[in-house]
Amino acid sequence: MAAEERVANQVDGISVCVLGGCGMIGRNFVKWLLERRKLNVERIKVLDSKLPALAFFTPALRELFKDSRVAFQQSDLTREAHVTRALNEEKFDYIFNCCGETRCGKDAQEYQRRNVESARLFSAAVVRMPHPPKWVEISEARIYKDNSSKKKENGKIAPWTKVAHSRLEAENVIKNVDGLQYVILRPALVYGPGDKESLTPRILCAATYKHNNETMKFLWGKSLKINTVHVRDVCKAMWLAATQAESGSVYNLADETDLDQGKFNKILGSIFQIKTGFFNRAFNLAAKLAVSTVASTSNSKHVPAWSELCQAHSILNTPLSPYMDVEIIKNCHLSVDGTKITQDLGFSYDHPQVSQELIEEVINEYVTQGLFPPVLENN
Repeated sequence: MAAEERVANQVDGISVCVLGGCGMIGRNFVKWLLERRKLNVERIKVLDSKLPALAFFTPALRELFKDSRVAFQQSDLTREAHVTRALNEEKFDYIFNCCGETRCGKDAQEYQRRNVESARLFSAAVVRMPHPPKWVEISEARIYKDNSSKKKENGKIAPWTKVAHSRLEAENVIKNVDGLQYVILRPALVYGPGDKESLTPRILCAATYKHNNETMKFLWGKSLKINTVHVRDVCKAMWLAATQAESGSVYNLADETDLDQGKFNKILGSIFQIKTGFFNRAFNLAAKLAVSTVASTSNSKHVPAWSELCQAHSILNTPLSPYMDVEIIKNCHLSVDGTKITQDLGFSYDHPQVSQELIEEVINEYVTQGLFPPVLENN
């Protein structure tokens, strides 16, 4: 049954399942759905290995997850018994796969287990259902070859992180499941409320430089691409992909900012009132030959500085860290063309530009939660 027919024929309301629903994208998607009653989503089953109480939700989000439409079930989707229990002869219209390990620096086997095997087990179970739901797979854009040119969906594939390798493998798993209707989304760096992995490590570094009254410098120069998409736009695209996109479609998600290190340093400099810059060519040449050492040196400076800053403000338990794995510190461009979805499906980005206000939204939410020092109060 086509997605639009599924919506048109819905009498009792739409039922969806969100895999990894306590993660950054998953939690924002649940919130996005709950705030839009006109979508007629009657049931949202959330599966995650982590309990909402331990996921550093805001108080408002904790209340939202108590909504009668939300059914949370703690599940390890790498275990077949948990997959069987999660489906439990239920009916779903759409499944959104947001689960998996997104942090860099983990063992390859961990990515294989959490990103690939979970997709393999769950998708295999889904197609055995009497009426298999449509599947929306959240992949990522670092699967494309590293260079500064804008990558379209047919761009050269050459993953440059272990996470991206596993995401590509998960894509191929989904593509090869007979009888599964699916859409694949490849977002650039996803930022916004709840972000810990994309832009936030740079934000934390900036906070430490403000605290120590130092100039913040990064490697490689201002033109290094770090393209982005806001999480609320990802949520909007997920729903559009489920309800309107043809099965087998692949779409990039990237805003119009074409963010690079130079642009983002200007935003951070304005927010934290610090001087920013970049290391010189000679330093960068040396760094290319010893990038692991450079990453270790950088983290040995920023991680303790962040810890000291948090302790100075009596913050003893925060999930935030300025740690950046060598895979992220490498001189690799993330440059993505996110226009195909606008042309094919009429999608529009509600947050087309990364702005100071949107970055401050992330910071202020963490400050309110007591997870980020209130270092902006005196600006």
